[in-house]
Formats: sequence, structure tokens, C-alpha cells
Amino acid sequence: MRENLFAYTSPGGLSPEHISVKSNSDGGVEITVRSLGGGLASIDLPPDEMEALGRALLRASLLQLE
Repeated sequence: MRENLFAYTSPGGLSPEHISVKSNSDGGVEITVRSLGGGLASIDLPPDEMEALGRALLRASLLQLE
């Protein structure tokens, strides 16, 4: 069973930008993004790549605080 872990939709527009992160049964995640106007893409990340992405996002967030 997939669980929604995170979702964000930008404000406005008929087909706004969107990102969704859902858990997979293997411990990884599925990330789905929609570009402004409606282009859609999904990728399944295995657990080790999910952890690497999480570290990269945390590092980018911490750089914003400097």
C-alpha cells in the first residue's frame, strides 16, 4: 500500500506545477512531478537513492540558512 509522504501544488493556473512523493512497498519512493501546463513524469527510487536524495535536499535546505 502506498502512503502519500509529501505533496505540493503551486498556486494558480489551470494545470499548476505539482510534486508528489509516495512510499513504495520495497521501502523506496515514487516521485511524480507535473510541469506548468501539464507535462507529467514519475520515477521510482530504491531506498538507497531515496536516502541520497534526502541528504541532498537537507544539505540544500541548510545552505539556505547560511
